[in-house]
Amino acid sequence: MARERRKAQTRHELVAAGDRMFREQGFHGTSLDQVAAAAGYTKGAVYSNFASKEDLFLAIFERRVEEALERVARVLEAHGEQGPAELTRRNLAAPDRGWMAVFFEFWAHVLRNPQSRARFLALHRRAQEPLVAHARKRLGADGAIDAEGWTLANVAMVNGLQLEQLTDPELDAADLAVAMFEGAQRGI
Repeated sequence: MARERRKAQTRHELVAAGDRMFREQGFHGTSLDQVAAAAGYTKGAVYSNFASKEDLFLAIFERRVEEALERVARVLEAHGEQGPAELTRRNLAAPDRGWMAVFFEFWAHVLRNPQSRARFLALHRRAQEPLVAHARKRLGADGAIDAEGWTLANVAMVNGLQLEQLTDPELDAADLAVAMFEGAQRGI
């Protein structure tokens, strides 16, 4: 039992160090040796927990998705019908630029790696589940677009605006995104 706890602790510390290093230096700019050193372990400890650098990144993404699901549920509960607009506002008003940069870098990376792409897509869609459920309640079954399509379009808009913010750090996209989201809801 103690060995399992130590292994879980090692994995947790490697994920935390990987998250920090990837945000600071990017996916391609970070080596597993650097992650191991930042966590206070050897490269062997990394490989005893993760099959590859992609596997480590996907573990980080999975942890972030689980954390985001909790935040999203709280915001949707607290803001009801306006929950998605509030989430959009929060994501764009205070972006985690380091995470967004490495997220987009990894997204481009997995396009040429079918196995990692499938895991990435599953996590990406998992993060959208509460938004799909919320949209399903609002759109009903006879809408012009289904809840999955509605959510995907809105997530794509927010991702695009986050990419624009990375390119232009002075861009304040929060109000624009909320206006676009609300206009789409009204059918503009």
